[in-house]
Amino acid sequence: MKVNSILLVDDNAATNLVHRKMITKNLITENVFVCKTGEDAIDFLNRCNNESDISAKAKNMPDLVLLDINMPGMSGWDFIQEYKKISFTGYEPMIFMLTTSFNPDDRFKADGSEYVQGFINKPLTAETLKRVVNIYFTEKLLNS
Repeated sequence: MKVNSILLVDDNAATNLVHRKMITKNLITENVFVCKTGEDAIDFLNRCNNESDISAKAKNMPDLVLLDINMPGMSGWDFIQEYKKISFTGYEPMIFMLTTSFNPDDRFKADGSEYVQGFINKPLTAETLKRVVNIYFTEKLLNS
């Protein structure tokens, strides 16, 4: 199963490069957008959400946001607070937190957030991403 697009939000360029290659190599999507800060990601989502051209909006609005927790400036948790303020018209992306942290508080916080669908330890693997796409997006198709 493929998704329309994925947004990677991570301050580490090497991580973004590895994740982007893994996503495209495994044919999960050809449209991978990268934002190196939470602020840039919020701006990107607002631009997509406010796009008046329906086909452009459908192409660019990510199905999935893979969000790093620990970033300088706006952390992943700060991003979630800003994300809550967006009034999505149409489809709202699913968010999965990515981290190298083994802090159980991060997992507990992610599990308790209505905006976060899951918590994934880095590095992201093809198997993990395929499982996420198959489970969550099959469910999305069945419920639409």
